[in-house]
Amino acid sequence: MLALIRFNIALFSRTLGTEISEIVAGGLTDLGFSCRIQMFTFEPACMNIVMPAVLFPMSEIDRIPRTTMFYNTEDLEHQPEEKQRVVIELARRGFPVWDYARKNLAWFAAQGFPDRVRHVPLGYAKAIDRVRRRPWEERDIDVLFYGKLSQRRVDVVAALMQTNLTVGVFSHAYGDLRDDLVSRSKLVLNIPAKASFVAECPRSTFLAANQRLCIAERPSYPLQPGWSDAIHYVAYSELIATCQALASNRDAVLALETKAYAAMRALPISTGLAEALAAVTPRAV
Repeated sequence: MLALIRFNIALFSRTLGTEISEIVAGGLTDLGFSCRIQMFTFEPACMNIVMPAVLFPMSEIDRIPRTTMFYNTEDLEHQPEEKQRVVIELARRGFPVWDYARKNLAWFAAQGFPDRVRHVPLGYAKAIDRVRRRPWEERDIDVLFYGKLSQRRVDVVAALMQTNLTVGVFSHAYGDLRDDLVSRSKLVLNIPAKASFVAECPRSTFLAANQRLCIAERPSYPLQPGWSDAIHYVAYSELIATCQALASNRDAVLALETKAYAAMRALPISTGLAEALAAVTPRAV
């Protein structure tokens, strides 16, 4: 029955969901399904996947189409209470809930729903492996950061801009613009907006899947297998020095890119998606 189903990703935030929706859609395509991404739109004839789950409006919860699942793409522990309530209510009502972060499973268990959520980790999909592989000599951005600026991000970016590195800082970079910026960069920096974060995140996945070295902050919890090879994790205090050391080291960066790409290729998101779909309850099909 699932083989005949078409999927629709109902995206409720361009800022928080663009990369992860592309990864999930790519994984579904790799499994042989058709999938489209639309903003704030359900398709009654499709299996709908809502993301991010925390942004679904509580006022609309009684009008959710029967064929709907929810994908949580945020660290739940430190979300505002009103957003937490949405996810709790979805689990309480028995909608299939997927989560990209293993660390969130303990949060669901603490809320009384240890068996209502399935871990569907991010990973490689052919559709996101598309950024042009520029030669090192054509990369005119030493360090790229894209995303909304928080204070802890500003602190690192501002310090980098005091060095002799060429630093690119962009907000609201999506699609072709983001792909071009990544293509032009030697290093891409991933700084979590808050001190509590999920390290196996969409941005890092996208970069490793495109053979681009992501310098990211090391989390306080043990990483999922394979991720320490896919991403170059360092302590927050080491981000600036790491970028300075690597930006001029062509051979080291290219070797790390190759290692990251191989590691991400070994983590296909289609594996987790196939397992999650096999466990979907009749309500969602």
